[in-house]
Amino acid sequence: AYNEFYMIDAQPRYRQVILETLSFVSREMRSADGGFYSALDADSEPAHDETAERAEGAYYLWHESELKRVLSAQDFSFVKKYYLVNADGNILSDPHNEFAGLNILYIDDEYRNKPLTQQQSEWLASAKQRLNKARMLRPRPHLDDKVITAWNGMMISALAKASRTFDDRQLFTQAEQAAEFIRANLYDEKSGRLYRQYRRQKHEAGSATEATLSDYVWLIDGLLEMYAAANDSRWLGWAFELHEKQDALFLDENTGAYFEAVTNDGDLLFRSKSINDGALPSANAIALSNLYKLSGLAPRSADKKILLSRATRLRNSFAGTVNQNPSSAAMLLAVELEHGSDKGVEDRP
Repeated sequence: AYNEFYMIDAQPRYRQVILETLSFVSREMRSADGGFYSALDADSEPAHDETAERAEGAYYLWHESELKRVLSAQDFSFVKKYYLVNADGNILSDPHNEFAGLNILYIDDEYRNKPLTQQQSEWLASAKQRLNKARMLRPRPHLDDKVITAWNGMMISALAKASRTFDDRQLFTQAEQAAEFIRANLYDEKSGRLYRQYRRQKHEAGSATEATLSDYVWLIDGLLEMYAAANDSRWLGWAFELHEKQDALFLDENTGAYFEAVTNDGDLLFRSKSINDGALPSANAIALSNLYKLSGLAPRSADKKILLSRATRLRNSFAGTVNQNPSSAAMLLAVELEHGSDKGVEDRP
């Protein structure tokens, strides 16, 4: 999201958010062989007190005295103002008295919307480096080391986009390694099927869970972004192969929309199709986006027409739902605004 916003308004602070966020994920949530883990716990053991109970935010919160000890006098003087650090703590809402004397390092309003001077930037960079080094000595939050295909597809897409925006080969290499990880560990070359999650246990990898529609569409989205960044036909070819398998497994031929799970998932009472966005955008909306993109990259005009026709059917299958509650299908509408009007597709809802 920040990358797309930066393309509209290329402010240095947005670039900083993008690169620092990607750096954090690479440092904290990336396996040695390139896959991205799914989550870090919010709570952990407080620093320097092994007998204390786990506390929410313990890894990220600071006493003023600790900041004074870790930072130089000049760095601390600026950081105290920049992050509004108080001796009594700066957490205003503490109903259970869990955060006494602790500070969240959030940017004070005085500095939020104005550029820093060169000197201030140097103080802040020095402070961040020292604080990160000190924080890494604390008890770390528990890492959920599942590698989820859909979420890795999102990371691949974000890295590939950022690599184009900033002409950064290292970011693209991370996207490439994640894609290779998925191919090696969560993809069956013979059947062309994806699996949903991976976890290495006792040096044995395994995943028996079939991928959902979300896994297919997000990985395809990531591969298309990689192709856009590097013009490597490997990624485009795999995207087309996955799309064909997606049609075979999830497409409802009667409506043109996609079911969200495979037919042989015994845990499901029925197979649902939805265009409503939740914590993540609707998988059918991402499928629509992929159809538009693939149609533009199809080698033959006949394939292009087929993909555009499928996009039309998919979109129209949800027309009634979208017209009744447009805000619930914001991603589909965004996809239409970006791609649909340029494709000459008829019979719009």
